[in-house]
Amino acid sequence: MTKDNIPSEKQSSKTEAEFVQSMNHSFGKLEQSFSFTTPDVNFFEQKIAEQKKQIRKKWRQDLLLFSAVAIVILSLMFTAFFQQPYVFVVLQVMTVISLVGYTGYEFRKRKERVHHE
Repeated sequence: MTKDNIPSEKQSSKTEAEFVQSMNHSFGKLEQSFSFTTPDVNFFEQKIAEQKKQIRKKWRQDLLLFSAVAIVILSLMFTAFFQQPYVFVVLQVMTVISLVGYTGYEFRKRKERVHHE
């Protein structure tokens, strides 16, 4: 290599200084274009309060639905048990058979999924 092809230290430091200045200028423009501000604490407190309110409302709805379904099921079961005991026994047997069938189905489905992976 000849001496002409090698940049001098003075040129190199000048180029680096220009690069650093250019980068700082670009970063400054970027910061001006996109201002990043930290939201107020009240904003977060409001969001948390709204979410808690929604959770409570959903919990009440779920509890009400659960209670209504439970009352219907229990009233049907008591009616079947006291009015027609054989219907009660048939319902109990059908429930057990359904649970066993559903459990077997889910077990096979899970086993096939694991086998394919």
